[in-house]
Order: sequence, then C-alpha cells, then structure tokens
Amino acid sequence: MRPTGRTTRSGCGMIETPSREAGPVCVPAPAGRSARRGIALVLTLLVLSILLILVVQLRLTTRLHVIQSANTAGDLRNLYGARAGLEFARLYVQTDTELTPGLDMLHEPWARPIQIPGLSDVSVQLVLEDEERRFNLFRLVLPNGKPDPVGREQLARLVAILGIPEDTLALRIADYIDPDTEGDFEAGARNRMLVIPEELAMIPGIYPEFLYGGVDPRTEQPYRGILEYVTLWPVPIAPPPVPTRPDAQESSEVTPPAPDENAPPPAEGTTRPPNTPRRPPVAAVRRPGVNLNTVLPEVLLALCPEMTPEVAQAVAAYRTGTEDDGTPRAFKSIADLYRVPGITERMVDALKGEVVFKSSIFSARVVSRSGNVSRRVRYVLGRGAATEPPPLLTWWEEGGAFGMPRAAAGEPLTGQGF
Repeated sequence: MRPTGRTTRSGCGMIETPSREAGPVCVPAPAGRSARRGIALVLTLLVLSILLILVVQLRLTTRLHVIQSANTAGDLRNLYGARAGLEFARLYVQTDTELTPGLDMLHEPWARPIQIPGLSDVSVQLVLEDEERRFNLFRLVLPNGKPDPVGREQLARLVAILGIPEDTLALRIADYIDPDTEGDFEAGARNRMLVIPEELAMIPGIYPEFLYGGVDPRTEQPYRGILEYVTLWPVPIAPPPVPTRPDAQESSEVTPPAPDENAPPPAEGTTRPPNTPRRPPVAAVRRPGVNLNTVLPEVLLALCPEMTPEVAQAVAAYRTGTEDDGTPRAFKSIADLYRVPGITERMVDALKGEVVFKSSIFSARVVSRSGNVSRRVRYVLGRGAATEPPPLLTWWEEGGAFGMPRAAAGEPLTGQGF
C-alpha cells in the first residue's frame, strides 16, 4: 500500500511520519510549541490572579469608604446630639430654678438620668450632677491666698475615709495648689489652682490608683479614688469694682481713683498710670460650701469630724424620704438636721457655715450614640437667680480637650470645638 504522505499525531505526543519500508515512524514534536502553550497558560493564570486581587481591593476600599462616610455622618449627628443635651440641661436647670428657687434636692427631675426624646437615628442620654455635693479644692486656700489649715484637715479626713493608702496625699495636693512656697512637697508644684480635677494626676507622688480607685497592697482591700469626691466648681468670684460717680463721668476732668492697698505694686522701673483699673480685694471672696441636700456622705464625714458613718447614712436616708403628706423631704435650714436620728448639737455647730441648700453650678454628662459612633461631652453650667438669664455654659470637656467656650461670653456655639 502506498503511503498517503500525511503526518498524524500519535498518543505518545509525537508525530507519525509515513515510511515506505517500516510503516509509520514516531518523530519527536518540536519543543517550542509546547513551551509556548505552557507560558500562555501561566500568563492567563497571572492575569486572572491580578484581576481577582484588584476586585477584592476595590471591594475593600469601597467598604471602607462606606464605613468612613457612615461614621462621619454619625459623628455629625452626635455633635448635634451633644448640643441638644446641652440645651436640655439648660432647660432642666432653669426650670428647677423657677419651680424651687430656694432648694436643690435629689427628688427633682434633674437628678434622674434623662433620655432626650424626639431625635431620629441618634440616642442621647443626659446625667445632671450637682457639683456642690463634692469637696471643693478651693477650700484649701483662704480668700487672702494663704493656705487654709481647716481645709487641709478636711481633705486629709476624706482621703482616710476613702481608704487611700497614702497619708501625704492631702498635703501633696495642698502644697501643689496653694500660692506659697513653704511646705514639704513644694518640689514641682505649680502654686496655683488646677484647671480640671483630672490634673491631680500631674502632682508628683499621686498615682492613677489614688484618683480612680485600686487595691491596698498591704491589706489587699479595695479603696475608692478621690476624683469622684472633689471638684473645682464653683470658682469663687470677687465682687465687681465699685462704679464711679455719675458726676465724675460727666466731668471732662479725670479724677484718679483712690489708692488700693490690695493692688500689686508696679514692676521695677515702671509706673502705674493713675487711671488704671485695679482688681477688687480678694478678701471678699465667699468660701465654697456643700449642698446639704445632695452632699455625698463621705464628704459630709470629712467636713464634720464629730459625725459617725451611721449618722451620715441617716442624713442621706432622711433626704430621700417623704413627709406624712407625701411631699419630698429636704433640708431648708441647718436646724432641720435635728430631725435626723443621732444628730447632736456639736455636729450642727460644726456644719454651720459649711453648707448651703441651693446649688449654683451643675455638671452635665452627655452621651450621644449614632450607629457605631459615640460622643461623650461634659458641660459645666453656672446659674444665678430665677430672674437672671438661663444657665451659661462655663466649661466643656471632651476627649482630652477642654476650655471655656464662646457661649460663656454670650456668643452662639459655633464650630466643631464649640
């Protein structure tokens, strides 16, 4: 049979070439063709892998942008939710001023946690606290700027009551705050008042456990931190300067003011202009007290060394009860303490001049949540009589940032940082 002259591929991957004598002969296929097919397959897989990586990366980037946009929108809603909490705090404090102008007690609506209604996609919780229920660190300094030994003893008793294992804690705080430079712990002291209570952590020898609570290594007993029991508000304010006479204002001749013995002397080499206004005497500053209707039992014990823990708890229990006619109980005068079982005349005498019954400043803790984002802001509101303007925002604090906002000067809240 004559050969056809065609070549065929065998199952062994070789080319069969016809032969006249021995029949088809297997000849090896060219090596370049198989290599090119392998390279094409590898390139195809590589391109597919790159496309898969790009698709996954695009999906992740899109997801991150969506989350970022949602968080930005949630943070913006929380910003306005926090401002809504501020306005509600003002409303509650002003309403309380109008309804009970002479008292502040724990039965009133402001003393309960408040859920702000009417807000969509955001949850806002408000907690109002009376700052005058705590020990005011301004009690460590007398109005004339000298250290107050009574205030030091009271703070030392508070430290002991809380069980903090540091006997020198009160002295360290007092030496850091008071303006003099005489004391055992004056090294590194600022010798001026703190800005916020958390600044106590900057005092040498005071550890975070003393502020927030810890465990006594000697007795292995837990103790409470001092931060929840002290405050810097209200800040004592000196009376305004005496206005000049009307006839002196209308006259073209300038009348120099009377000499002020409390005014600091001019710097060396300079002279004070005759019409420079002088600061009012600091001796007229009122010493801050505590609200007997809201004071913490531990602070009450610190102010009155004659009082026992049982009597302090009896005072706290009395003000949370009701009268026979169902009206809430409250201390309206220092003489009302005699209604509490266990109160003695010495205890009442010790608290005279130390307590008030109407608070002038409140702290508002606002937590605003929208989705997975939350914002926590603390405001401090100061107020006066019922006939005065609504409570002013005197301080705000958020995430380590704090300051006196423009709203304290009567301007509207503007900007991210108020």
